[in-house]
Amino acid sequence: MDNPLNIMTSIIVLSMIVLIVGYTWRDKAWGPVVVLLGILTMMSSLSYRIVLAVSIP
Repeated sequence: MDNPLNIMTSIIVLSMIVLIVGYTWRDKAWGPVVVLLGILTMMSSLSYRIVLAVSIP
């Protein structure tokens, strides 16, 4: 599972699931917080890719 494509795909799928759950419960008080966590998880995939690009092989 150390293939970067597999890790990126799993992070994106996880963040989409979190976004869907948060959007479904947006009328509750914790729904927008879950959407925010999904957005932060999506941004973590970008930061993971940046770390891979900057790191020396």
